[in-house]
Amino acid sequence: MNRLASLFLVYLFSSLILLSCAKIEFPPGGPPDETPPEVVSTSPEQRALGVATDTEIRIEFSEKIKKEDAARSLLIVPEPEKFPDLDWDGSTLKIKFEEKLMEDRTYLITLKTQLSDLRNNKLEQPYRLAFSTGEVLDTGSIRGYTVQDHRPFKSADLWAFPYDSGFSIFDRQPLYVTQSDDSGYYKFEYLADGKYLCFAVRDVASDRTFDPQADQIGIPIMPAVIDSAHPEVRGLNFVLSSQDTAGLRVVSADYTTDLLIAVEVSDLVLASSLSAEKFKVRGPENDSLIELAYTFALQDSSDLIMLVPEFTLAGGIYRLEATDIKSVKGKPLSQELDTASFEVDVFEDEQPPRLVRSRPSEGQTDFPHDSDFEFLFSEPIIIEGADTSLIYLLTGDSSYLRNFWVQAEGTVFRAQSDDTLGTGAEYSLFLNLRSIKDRSGKNSAGDTIMTYAFRTKDIEDYGSISGTVTGIGNMVNPLLYIASTDRKSRVAFALDDSMRFAVEVPAGNYFFYGFDDLDSNGVHFSGDLQGLQYSEPYFFFDDTVSVRARFETENIRLEAK
Repeated sequence: MNRLASLFLVYLFSSLILLSCAKIEFPPGGPPDETPPEVVSTSPEQRALGVATDTEIRIEFSEKIKKEDAARSLLIVPEPEKFPDLDWDGSTLKIKFEEKLMEDRTYLITLKTQLSDLRNNKLEQPYRLAFSTGEVLDTGSIRGYTVQDHRPFKSADLWAFPYDSGFSIFDRQPLYVTQSDDSGYYKFEYLADGKYLCFAVRDVASDRTFDPQADQIGIPIMPAVIDSAHPEVRGLNFVLSSQDTAGLRVVSADYTTDLLIAVEVSDLVLASSLSAEKFKVRGPENDSLIELAYTFALQDSSDLIMLVPEFTLAGGIYRLEATDIKSVKGKPLSQELDTASFEVDVFEDEQPPRLVRSRPSEGQTDFPHDSDFEFLFSEPIIIEGADTSLIYLLTGDSSYLRNFWVQAEGTVFRAQSDDTLGTGAEYSLFLNLRSIKDRSGKNSAGDTIMTYAFRTKDIEDYGSISGTVTGIGNMVNPLLYIASTDRKSRVAFALDDSMRFAVEVPAGNYFFYGFDDLDSNGVHFSGDLQGLQYSEPYFFFDDTVSVRARFETENIRLEAK
């Protein structure tokens, strides 16, 4: 064999050896790992009884876990005096207690969803391992939902404390902790018999300490009681909101160029909850009381309250006293009687009334055809010369509608057309501002006639929803709402004696919610940590319903969560 042939055979033999040893792999760039880790086994086993008090807890996962996540994700109830040592054996977490476990106790080991694998895939839901060092396992449970902005809120922390009439969340650590899942659902399990105060917390620092400056909290409607006759509490829902630990207070008082008393408060209050009886004004001479005609605010919820004196005030220093007013969130005044001083050095009304808002608004396209017209001004008004030129409409076919019933009450001018407006029709509104004056005789805009266009609601753009509601039979004063998923519209609806409803809304997608309006103010009270005032019961519905124009969606069954 010649030298060339020998070299070829050596090369061929070497290539075959290399090919036989090569590792066949898929090319890089495959689909990313998005599979969340799972617990595959534990020691002791789930719900085990008679566990030795010197037991080492072992939790095996389906893959390797980020070790740095373990400590902040681990919760142990009852909480040991010293946090246990954590060690890893591959994908197995070993929990070693420095002291023996207590005898005849149910233990609950919880791993929160912060725990993640090496590719940052988190646990889908909290994992709980329950076992007992005795022969009995506690079986109490509390369940419900966490909500924010009327929709389920995921990954909220739920804290349960032993009930105490002198309870303060600021000096306690929770006895039991769990989390809400992607649907907002939570469940405390393996609770001992007892009475508990539960809270939902958006714990930004994950330190199991409520910080009112950073965290949000949901306050319960009542304590939860677990006993042998009632081992389960359902429907304990929480609405997460910020808590201002300071009470409502009067910030300032001032005498305006409209000859009104402007009172600024530290938070929004409902205009409908105000009255002259909640305020007193004392004059500079002998502390004499100044008569107040009424109060008003320029928005339904406002931090500026206007007081209308019966007469023009003389010069001097006056004192305002406020009592028994609450913020929209239910916060009372921080002190029973709050005061502020102001000086009167204005003796002539220098400002004409200003139009604050109108209904319909300029350019509105869904004004109900049978609604009253309403105009809110910046101060009390009177109507001078209420004839057919005060307010009138121009129709799309150039006809005028001039017959209106009109009324001025306080700061509001209302008008009602004697003619029936069409649906889906275009109108131009004319309002003669010359005839609308304040108490000093100044009109709102000189010789101006205000005009703008609007359109009535077109029933062709609307559909209807009807059905029944279940699960709120124990409510005292339920208020129910249907809201569009884009948050642009919200409509209140009522139930008949058979718990049925029917409502018309523009085409779109909608969800439902409601609450038990125990104080009858039309606003959900989310509770107050000061003095621990419980919240009003809140409920919502899983269903999202699509509404088609000119179609009726019938027989919807809404089950309150």
